[in-house]
Amino acid sequence: MPTYFYTARDSAGRLVKGSLSASSREELNEKLSAMGYFLTHVSLKEKRWRTSSISSAIKANDLIVFTIHLHTLLEAGVPLLSGLKGLARQAQGRRLGEIIEGICQRLEAGESFSQALAAYPKVFSKLYIGIVRAGESSGKLDLVLNWLAKFLQWQKDLRSQIRDVFFYPCILIGLMLLLVSLLVTFVLPRFVALFSAMRITLPLFTRILLSLSQFAHSHWLYFLLVFFIAGIAGFLYMRSEKGRYRVDYLKIRLPVIGFLIHKIALSRFAHTLSILLNSGVDILTSLEINKEVVNNAYLAKVIEEVKQKVKTGESLSQALKENKNFPPLVVTMIAVGENSGFLEKNLERVCQFYDEEVPRAIKRIFTFIEPLLILCIGLIVGAIALSIFLPLYQLITMVS
Repeated sequence: MPTYFYTARDSAGRLVKGSLSASSREELNEKLSAMGYFLTHVSLKEKRWRTSSISSAIKANDLIVFTIHLHTLLEAGVPLLSGLKGLARQAQGRRLGEIIEGICQRLEAGESFSQALAAYPKVFSKLYIGIVRAGESSGKLDLVLNWLAKFLQWQKDLRSQIRDVFFYPCILIGLMLLLVSLLVTFVLPRFVALFSAMRITLPLFTRILLSLSQFAHSHWLYFLLVFFIAGIAGFLYMRSEKGRYRVDYLKIRLPVIGFLIHKIALSRFAHTLSILLNSGVDILTSLEINKEVVNNAYLAKVIEEVKQKVKTGESLSQALKENKNFPPLVVTMIAVGENSGFLEKNLERVCQFYDEEVPRAIKRIFTFIEPLLILCIGLIVGAIALSIFLPLYQLITMVS
């Protein structure tokens, strides 16, 4: 049973403050009336651990499962509060259970579902809360939860695809660095010592590589310090608004992977706009929420410019057309949707287009990066091997 802080006045008009447990605000008012108090202000008292221990986000899969289960319960006709209490009992993780219990307390105190979710901003995004609020207003909460679950699953699958495509190249780069370090640090110096003992003149390429190896070995602490300072400086720069904007702008201009980052951001834009408009959220609010979901400061500024143009009376397609970041095909499909009155339907087609295009782009990137990395590894290892075999060939020639 939740506890409330209240402010009331007694029969003499004196101000009285205190706390009292009650199942709802109505019951609290009845209890205070029986005590001869007139309620003037009330707020819900929450245990501190409900917010402090859940300041971090829960796993994406837990949120998806919660959304799917809640949609299923509401679709079956189970009341929202009863469904949430059932999910709280079944919650596997302690944090998720605490969150649902906190939401139940707020619902019992008279808050709406979207207001209760807003108390946990690290768990429920503005997109999630905005869609739930639209579902409450339209009376289609079960339907929008279904769309939301599909969107969250799509986001999770997309992150998984991106992680998979970059996992193998990262492993290759790590192995290459390890191999080069071993060759330059241990193998090359031993051969050089042998060649020096035999009084063999080392080739220029071998001497250059050896000098670099000795310099790195002698000054490794300075290198480490420089990398550490550069990392801290980069982190602080990325936290600034100007730095984040410039870095995000450069991301989509990068060779090879820049177009993929751009496509992924536009895919997020299309999916978010589609689900928000389908849920009944107005176009300006949808664009405002999209600025955060797109996860790119440069494109967020672009969306803000589009929003301002729509606010002045331009159509969405016209506002997008005036910006070079949106492909003509996407703009055309949105324009057709606006003219026919089926914008939401055409946005779903845009989503389908990107659902096919992004995996193809990821596959093309992987096809390009894999042989390129193997070639780079071969060239670097070959160069080190050559620096060893050139003087070794001289030694064999001398012995012959």
